[in-house]
Amino acid sequence: VTYVYKLKEDPTKPKEGDVIITYVDEKGKEIKKPRQDTPNSPYDTPYNTTEEGEKPKTIKTPDGKTYKIVPKGDYPVGKVDGDGHLESSDPIKGKVDKPRSIITYVYKEVKGDVYVHYKDTEGKTIKTSVVDEKDQPVDKDYDTVVDNRPKTITTTDGKVYELVPAGNYTVGKVDGQGHLESSDATTGKVIEGRKDVTYIYKLKEQPAQPKGNVYVHYV
Repeated sequence: VTYVYKLKEDPTKPKEGDVIITYVDEKGKEIKKPRQDTPNSPYDTPYNTTEEGEKPKTIKTPDGKTYKIVPKGDYPVGKVDGDGHLESSDPIKGKVDKPRSIITYVYKEVKGDVYVHYKDTEGKTIKTSVVDEKDQPVDKDYDTVVDNRPKTITTTDGKVYELVPAGNYTVGKVDGQGHLESSDATTGKVIEGRKDVTYIYKLKEQPAQPKGNVYVHYV
């Protein structure tokens, strides 16, 4: 026969509890180590997990990824309120009332795209735009010069266009790479949302065909 016992609580000793903050992505995966907000505190001790440093707007992980707190909505991890707080976790503010309270904030990875466009000096599109980077992490390096800056473009009607030299054109100012300066940089880092890089071309002049006369002599 086995008897089970528990430690008798001292009624004179105040009850204590912890408040822990966790940080997860939309699927519930931890992206940052939990933070202790109120360690070993007596019941009825006020806590607030929205104070500076406890609810960051963005989190950068050791692998270089950037996350930002999600807006209100339903996610795989559960329903999230306007504070980016997982509603199924404990309240973001309150009083210590149990041995451990866990508050969870939800984040999503920040990604971006880079598109490359091809236009003539009047601003007319001469080639379908291409995607240089799609859904890539913020701060990832991109380079449109290597693969997406052809020196010449042949259109479907057989016309051949070439990159323009630096100068001012109807479409705007162009640098020495044939890049429209008012568009995003030819190389750089991915940002949240999208970047649009534009290269400018002109119709390539065809060499003049030699002309001559043909004389016919009869003898």
